[in-house]
Amino acid sequence: MPPVEPDPPTPRRQLAARYTDLLPQKGWPARNLRFLRHRLVPGMFRRRAGNVLEPVLAPPDPDKVRVTWIGHASFFLQFAGHSVIVDPNWAKWHGPVKRRRVPGLDLHGVPEVDLVLVTHAHFDH
Repeated sequence: MPPVEPDPPTPRRQLAARYTDLLPQKGWPARNLRFLRHRLVPGMFRRRAGNVLEPVLAPPDPDKVRVTWIGHASFFLQFAGHSVIVDPNWAKWHGPVKRRRVPGLDLHGVPEVDLVLVTHAHFDH
């Protein structure tokens, strides 16, 4: 059997080859400035979209799970016997970035939870 030839480099492999060091590549100040000018600064002045909903307090049927997206990476999970909040976050700002949507549930309207699950470490949750 003849030897197998390696696949030709793909754009993804070429990109990975350029980012093998911790030092930024040429042109990073201009890219950062463009990101600030076109993404972060305009977002600071936009109204937040979305609506706050009233939580459904009645537990779901025993064979069902109710999932409510709060926003960002936050979810409210309701099971027949208990409830869980995943990555709770009601902050209006995530560092320098303004929250784009209003949280789906009001913090004070969420019933008592049995477990808070934090899947990743951030300063905001």
